[in-house]
Parts: sequence; structure tokens; C-alpha cells
Amino acid sequence: MNITVYRQSFFVTLFFLLVAILLPFVSSAQTFSSPANLSGYAWSGNIGWISFNVPTSGAAIQTDGTLTGYAWSEHIGWIQFGGLSGCPSGSCTARIDFDTNAFSGWGRALNYGDGWDGWLSLSSDNQTGSPAYGIAVNTAGTFQSGSYAWSDMVMGWTNFSAVNYDRPCVADVQCTADYLGVEGTDVWCRTTNTACDPGEMCSFTTKMCEPANTDFSVTPGLVQRDDTVTVSWEAFPGMYSDCRVEGPNDSWTGLNNAGETSSPITSTGSTFTLYCTLLSDGSEVEVDSVTIKLIPKIFES
Repeated sequence: MNITVYRQSFFVTLFFLLVAILLPFVSSAQTFSSPANLSGYAWSGNIGWISFNVPTSGAAIQTDGTLTGYAWSEHIGWIQFGGLSGCPSGSCTARIDFDTNAFSGWGRALNYGDGWDGWLSLSSDNQTGSPAYGIAVNTAGTFQSGSYAWSDMVMGWTNFSAVNYDRPCVADVQCTADYLGVEGTDVWCRTTNTACDPGEMCSFTTKMCEPANTDFSVTPGLVQRDDTVTVSWEAFPGMYSDCRVEGPNDSWTGLNNAGETSSPITSTGSTFTLYCTLLSDGSEVEVDSVTIKLIPKIFES
């Protein structure tokens, strides 16, 4: 007789399926609470450096995504973002899209006049038929290389690549507390929870959903006295650093083993237990256990 004992498969699969249905994707609203200040310098080939190192009322990304405040040029004076009206086209409001990290809208030099309107376009979306350009930030706290704004008079092309911003949060990816999903945080402090597919768990090492092959078997499950059994296990390496199996007279270690032969089974109710050490905090947990039964002897009179 050969009985293989596997535990947890049905209910684990059902649980994974319910999680995947009920929580496939949850995203929170933008949550940072203080403006992200800009610093550094933009460069115009026509007027030179434009400083964003303004002690008070400097340019900053507000919690609603608008860009407000001022930058300074020694040649043309203050450049304002936010609170503007009458721009050549589109929305005058300078704003960042938190999903793409790209800006839209306008800035304006306040010393405009004598035929110069002072407008600085932050995106080519403002001008039909123009070559593609724009300014955008990356997740490292700087503006992307090749970030250009445009003014058709005085300022011309203005390069923002040496401008920085104070990241409200550091972009990060982690496993959820139950390892059944992946939690991401972007630089705007927004969190996204993505559930793993049924049969998968989040790997502590890769921070990705991977097949969760944690199996434990003892065969056969019913033996005669003094017979041996074969013990096999495979633990999910993304969650555990090491494992051990304890039996009545046996002990083995390792994340996986295709089959260890036990000592002779001498009593019914002999139990083999799989313990594994969590990568997350180094604690040891019981993963599974299997109890072996003896075939009763039949006595004839």
C-alpha cells in the first residue's frame, strides 16, 4: 500500500483564488503633505542660468500637482509659475502629471513688455505642430535629461536637466505582510497593492510574485511496524532561508530534498514536521506536519 499525504492544497488554492478576485489591484490617492521644493539651475542659451535656489516663495510642486512660486534670472528677473492667466494656448496652470511625471502649462517672466510676452511653454502640447519637447522628473529627485521648455523670444530653449526637486517619498517595492501580493510606493507617496495570482507568493528576495512551491510529503502514510517512510519537501525560497524536518528519530535540514529515508517506524502516530526560517525576520515557523499510522496486526486463534 502506498499512500501519499499532501496537506493544504485545496484550501490554499481556494484562498489564493479569492484574493485574486477580491484584491487584484488597489491604488491609494496621492498622499504627500508638504510641497516638493525645486532647487538647482535651468540653462538658457540666450540668457544664461536661471536659479531655482530661491529662499522664500521658490518654485515648488504642491500636493495637488500644481507648480507654483518663482525662479530668478539676473538678466530678466523673476519667472513666475502658477497664478497666471492669458497664456497663448491651453491651460496656463503649470502642473505635473503624477502618473507620467511630465509637466504641462506655462511659466512667465514678469519683466515682459516691449513686444515680448514673457511666456515659457513647459510642454509642446501647448503648440500645435511644434517638435516634441517638455520637462519631466525622474524618481531620483532630478529632472530628466533632455527636459526643455520653450519661449519664442528672449529665453529660447531652456534646459531643466540640472534642476532638482525634493522627493516626498523614495520609490520602493516590497512584499505585502502576508506575502500574497506586491506593494509599491512611488515618489509621490502613492501606494499600489497588486495581488499575486493563485498559486504564487511574493518573493522576499526579488519582490516579485513567483510560484509558491512549498510541498511536504511522507510516503507511505500507512506502514507495518519497523518499516521506513520516504520524506520529501520543497520550500518556497522567496520566503524561507532554510528548513528542517523533525521526525521521531530523525532530523534533516535544507530548503528542499527529493527524498530522505526515515528510521524504522515503531509506533502509530509518528509525526514528521517541517519547520522553516522566514527571510523577513529570521523567525522559525511550522509549515506542515504529517502523522504516520501503523497497520494493525491480525491475530488468529
